[in-house]
Amino acid sequence: MAVEIRALSNEQLKQMAPSIFAEQAHAKVSDKYTFIPTTTVLESLRSEGWLPVKALQSRVNGDGPKGFQKHAITLRRDNKALNLGDAVIQALLVNSHDRSSAYQLHAGIFVLACTNGLMVADGTFGRISIRHMGNSTEDVLSASHQIITEAPRLGEIVREMKGVELNEKRQLEFAGKALELKWEAGKAPIQPYQLLTAHRYADNKTDLWNTFNRIQENLIRGGLRGRTATNHRTKTREIVSIGQNVNLNKELWTLAESYVA
Repeated sequence: MAVEIRALSNEQLKQMAPSIFAEQAHAKVSDKYTFIPTTTVLESLRSEGWLPVKALQSRVNGDGPKGFQKHAITLRRDNKALNLGDAVIQALLVNSHDRSSAYQLHAGIFVLACTNGLMVADGTFGRISIRHMGNSTEDVLSASHQIITEAPRLGEIVREMKGVELNEKRQLEFAGKALELKWEAGKAPIQPYQLLTAHRYADNKTDLWNTFNRIQENLIRGGLRGRTATNHRTKTREIVSIGQNVNLNKELWTLAESYVA
């Protein structure tokens, strides 16, 4: 299965996340703060064929620094080595201009069937996280290109996951541990089996890769009905925070890797 890359123009990106195009840091940052322009990094990655396909920025409450807040750009490249059949390797660029976030570049995987993005754990692939203190834009660009050139290695890990079969007991065990990544032990409003719900017939497979995808989709998107500790009906919420989404995804990836023989 191939995926068409519909690259976003700068005008489209500006509508989705204006903070990408800040030309200087917010006035509240210190003199030691190094401004790392997202647009410069983006254009450099574009020159290597990594094209932006999605963008968003964090909400700002009250009198917060609008136009400088944390933002994230998803990038993909038209390369057969990055096509995993039912998924495609992608990258996530995160930055801010108000000291709310370091510059980050994460490796990720986009699953075509359920249109969800998975983030790869740092221990598996590495990531870039550069503070806005004393690092030049050239340092950021160099580190970014080093990471993206190694992206094709992720394909082998996905193939390993597809080769690991999980019986019902192991799937429920995986789902139970996944719940504890979001809620304290015993305090989740839903049951482990609910995370194993498949939303498409093709996802009803018992290998680790498909089990991981079902759990990830249900945790991130929410919408599962359950009951609170006081026995009130509730529904799990979608995770929309950039930071929470990235962190939970990476923890899920680490958990999935622990099931690879």
